[in-house]
Amino acid sequence: RGTILAGMARSPDYRAPERRGPPLQLEWLADLEGPDRDRFGSKSVNLARMARWGLPVPGGFAVAFQAGRSGILSSEEERVLSDAYAELGERAESSPLAVAVRSSAVGEDGGEFSFAGQYQTRLEVTSETELIRAVGECLASQTSERVASYLESAGARPAGMGVLVQRMVSAEYAGVCFTQSPVSTEELVIEVVE
Repeated sequence: RGTILAGMARSPDYRAPERRGPPLQLEWLADLEGPDRDRFGSKSVNLARMARWGLPVPGGFAVAFQAGRSGILSSEEERVLSDAYAELGERAESSPLAVAVRSSAVGEDGGEFSFAGQYQTRLEVTSETELIRAVGECLASQTSERVASYLESAGARPAGMGVLVQRMVSAEYAGVCFTQSPVSTEELVIEVVE
């Protein structure tokens, strides 16, 4: 199990890029465990747990950033993302590989708040350039007016930002399952669209 920290290996003549925030951390989805929730978010950790249970969870990786980071990535962070995307393509034996880039913010999909639809998602991302742009957009969405309003109404504070990159799965039907209905603790609700 190894965490990749962008910006760690430096030669003697290394010139630091303009700082835009702390380095990213990257883990393969299959390696995430419960304690990683505070860095990579509930969505990523829950999907990793489901995969360990034998459910068909598309492979991928999670990236963690500190709260408030801008969507501008350093060249080294871009390189780390490009390398991970290439490796994911090799593992999936697919090139180009279509991926979904989704938020997995700390506190999102949790017991108290869902944050449903608050952060940016990009589907059908098929190149390293698109991936870097999509991760930046997802990361930048944590400081959007929409998220700030949600946090204020929920009485919550901004936390770390996780971004999840998974193999894209084309669906005939898509939906969500609320294990506890938003209106009744006695019901489970499933919403599906074709």
